[in-house]
Amino acid sequence: MNNKLINPKVIWRLAVLIGFILLMNVWMLFFKKSEIVYVDAGRILQEYKGAAVARESFEKKAQQWKSNIDTLQKEFDEAYRKFEREEKTLSPALKEGQREVLKKQQKSLEDYKMAIEQNAVTENNKLSQETISKVNKFLTEYGKKHKYRFILIANQVGTIAYAEEGTDKTDEVLEELNKEN
Repeated sequence: MNNKLINPKVIWRLAVLIGFILLMNVWMLFFKKSEIVYVDAGRILQEYKGAAVARESFEKKAQQWKSNIDTLQKEFDEAYRKFEREEKTLSPALKEGQREVLKKQQKSLEDYKMAIEQNAVTENNKLSQETISKVNKFLTEYGKKHKYRFILIANQVGTIAYAEEGTDKTDEVLEELNKEN
């Protein structure tokens, strides 16, 4: 074998390069902070004070809507019972007129119930979207502040199957997020 083919300078440079690569890998594994973390979306939405405030706001509105419906239902039920009591004493024309009034009142009540249900869905979606927007904005700033490359969202359907211990930042995010409220 020809010794001129193995240059000691090349071997030395190669050894330094391999050593540097190994050193960088060790540093990346043991000393560099994880750049990919995650938060548990379910916990954020349950434990974030802003979400609780939004839920309370919605529940108050829903209670008011229910109260209005209950009042209208009670008025209709009373009018119907009155009609039933007086029905035998009314002329056929008056009976028919009262039935038409009751049908219109019942139709109005049903229309109001449907409108309230649609309004409740719209209001709930609006409040949910506002909460999610606040959380997303916070997570963007949080990620920049902590120099994370990614913040993933874990949810009940199992988006994240495995995560290394220490990459769940839900507690830290909730603590800082709730300080803002």
